[in-house]
Amino acid sequence: MNEIYNEWLKQRPTYKKLREWKTGLPPLIIKAHQTKENVNKGNIARVITGDAGVGKSCYAYKIMAKTHYDFNGYTKVDEEEESYKFALENIIYRPQELFNMVQRQLDLDEQALIWTLDDASVHLGRQLFDQDREMYRKLQGTVPTLREDVSGLLITTINTGLIAKPLREFIRRKVHVMPIAELDSYRRVAKHYEKWYFPDDVRFRIAINFQDRFSCLVPQPFFDWYHQKKIKALKEYNESIMRKPIKPSDTEEEEDRGT
Repeated sequence: MNEIYNEWLKQRPTYKKLREWKTGLPPLIIKAHQTKENVNKGNIARVITGDAGVGKSCYAYKIMAKTHYDFNGYTKVDEEEESYKFALENIIYRPQELFNMVQRQLDLDEQALIWTLDDASVHLGRQLFDQDREMYRKLQGTVPTLREDVSGLLITTINTGLIAKPLREFIRRKVHVMPIAELDSYRRVAKHYEKWYFPDDVRFRIAINFQDRFSCLVPQPFFDWYHQKKIKALKEYNESIMRKPIKPSDTEEEEDRGT
């Protein structure tokens, strides 16, 4: 596969490789990750929003690969393949996938490095309350303890309000992805926001902690892996909807009142 990647790089001489990319999020996740020397389990959680097709998933995919690359002290281009494979294995779509991975970490009694809940408004959206009440209740029980299971958790969605309530309550910090220039179809900026409440819990302040400039272009062989996994999950989701449509009478307010 590296031969294919190296051939692709020849066609993209200005493409910034993982070792060259300066980004603010991986160092925070690596610092939070539990090791034998650092037994305090930290957690960095972010919901990544933005317009459809702007590059939210590609940003998460690259952040995961970069985190794995830096965490392992890699320096070579040939080591990028392993990091993208790691990222692919830790992209989660279906609720049961999340529960399985949580159980795996509990059995191992250690934190995973980083996970992404991709397209969460589809697979882990607020409609899950109506689609599968049992799965929704499992999600309610699982989400509060996620910090014990994984050091970095990313969630991609067009809008935070579309994801299931347990996830909305768990993740307080937001990343918004947008184009830098219309003339360049790949250049993006990911703005990392933080919201602080005053003691009255009503007034608040919002600030940008930092901004990541990145290309939403993922090397072709690695993008193909991701695309195949995403399409498979979407097909399974659509098939499940056809078998058991969401009731037309259900409303968003019902989820907020649900237990």
